[in-house]
Amino acid sequence: MEERMAYPRSTKRRLFLIFTRPGVSKASFIFFILFMALVFAAVVTMIMESMAAFRHVPTHCSFCNEQSPDISIACECEPVADRWTVDTQNVFYLIFSAELMVRMMLFSPLPVEAGGKNKYFLTQLAMFVVHPWQLIDMLAVAPYWCEELLEGNFDPKKLNSVRMIRLLRVFQVIKMGRSSRTFRTFASVMRKATPTLNLLFCILFFGMFVFSSLIFECERGTWAYTEYTDPPSYRHMRTAQDGVSLEPSPYTSIPGACWWFIVTATTTGYGDQVPTSSFGKIVASAAMLLSLLVLAFPISVFTNLWKEEFDAKHNRRDSDVASTVFSEAESERDIGASEHRGVSLPVGGGGARGESERERDRDDQLEAIREEMEKIREAQNNIEVLLGQVAKLTPATKQPPTSNR
Repeated sequence: MEERMAYPRSTKRRLFLIFTRPGVSKASFIFFILFMALVFAAVVTMIMESMAAFRHVPTHCSFCNEQSPDISIACECEPVADRWTVDTQNVFYLIFSAELMVRMMLFSPLPVEAGGKNKYFLTQLAMFVVHPWQLIDMLAVAPYWCEELLEGNFDPKKLNSVRMIRLLRVFQVIKMGRSSRTFRTFASVMRKATPTLNLLFCILFFGMFVFSSLIFECERGTWAYTEYTDPPSYRHMRTAQDGVSLEPSPYTSIPGACWWFIVTATTTGYGDQVPTSSFGKIVASAAMLLSLLVLAFPISVFTNLWKEEFDAKHNRRDSDVASTVFSEAESERDIGASEHRGVSLPVGGGGARGESERERDRDDQLEAIREEMEKIREAQNNIEVLLGQVAKLTPATKQPPTSNR
């Protein structure tokens, strides 16, 4: 909305739009391309850190220092990432942190005269900070700052649990889709499909406990002594796949059987837990068939939502093209009328759009109009055929004889 309105923008507002809206100006588009290149490089570096080719085994580490000298083989330290990959990743963290801070400092809300909300500045700033995209950017740089702030204050053993926050680095991948039209379309479809997803999860949650309880009772087996374990012990034993021997039952609890249902319902089928009894196979067959029916419903809903979203996007694009063609036609008509009166007006209402581009837009619009006219003609033909069939089925009413006087 704001890009189409003519209102004076402050310098702070212009800088803020460069950091947040890639389609506002050439400067914002260039900044978006460079920033996405940095995000892509950071993601590639993060992937390289996990590869064996970019890791080395240190000569000294706390793990080997704590090992008992009674062990016969030499201790080997855990491989770590090469130093240059770590330093490169830290540079990216600093750049992303600086960009996030500058974006917060340059925040400038949309003026009220341009359609903005009439709220206090701090309220709008707080709403901007807690926006999902800003939170994702914060989570993406959180691992670096947490390690920098906590590494000197924690014992190396406890620091390993703190380093679990490195998993938040995967949010750098999501940053790449922040300004992507396809990603925004996907987010819109997911938002519209929320009721369907809620229904799906409720049905799966209910089915998970029902079928997990049934498969647990069918496949738990009997309590018996077994030498499968070391040392031998008493376990629940069930009939193995051969139908003769016994084996420890993998279904040790109902929560453990929930894993089997999820793998079965999603048609993954790892094969780590397989029913062997006749009743267990019947329960598994019912779970598979019902799961297919349940999953087929949201898939059809997603298909329809995707189609509606893309149709709406194409309709908006056609509407923009039609409005552009109409405005250019009006401009050319005014220019022709002015020239007819002997008044010269500056030509070039299309700005940077060339004559060939305007002709292409007109051709596309004319083609769309022709397609609509063809649809209208086809509808008229269908209506005429239906009226003819109705006339044949309707009995002809006799007209009363007219008297000749």
